[in-house]
Amino acid sequence: MNPWTRRAWRVSGHNSCTHLRTYGPANYEEEIVKGVSVLLIVLLFAMQTEATIIKKMSIRDLSSDADQIISGRVVDLQYENVNGYLWTLATIRISKSVKGMISGSVQIRIPGGRQTVNGRTLVTQIEGAPVLNNLDEGVFFLESRPPAYPQVLGWEQGYFRISRIGGREYFSSARQSEPQPLENLFQEIERSLKEAR
Repeated sequence: MNPWTRRAWRVSGHNSCTHLRTYGPANYEEEIVKGVSVLLIVLLFAMQTEATIIKKMSIRDLSSDADQIISGRVVDLQYENVNGYLWTLATIRISKSVKGMISGSVQIRIPGGRQTVNGRTLVTQIEGAPVLNNLDEGVFFLESRPPAYPQVLGWEQGYFRISRIGGREYFSSARQSEPQPLENLFQEIERSLKEAR
């Protein structure tokens, strides 16, 4: 018998005759396709259950939950592959420390990054993660769990880009693209920290 064939026994008719139904390769392939489809659905479900859920955070939430709040400039970017996951290591030269009282510079870790494969540069960008470039300046709300690298709290919610327009400093974020005066952000942070005490 063809190895790709299977048998099914059934009882039919009033005389209870037993019939042999044979499924040929075409039916077998159809069942394989169905089986693979079910497997893919199960895998996709499993992947979704491992997804990171980021809650929406206000300035007050960020201020109270952050271990450190700093402003500074990105002075170096490095990339590492850890067990198949790409990470960006960004060194921030601190210009102001609002919470946590750290000075000098700090190296933070962000999911996603760059790698060279066969002479080509591939960029992995994780949705919701902040995107940093060299010399970017911003305000960072950091969560720190030593010995791990500090990370941006709330992902892109915890990073506010600083820009200069007409000699004044402004901030913007992923949720608020319209630049606002930077002093407004610092005032709101200070109010939130006072209320949390």
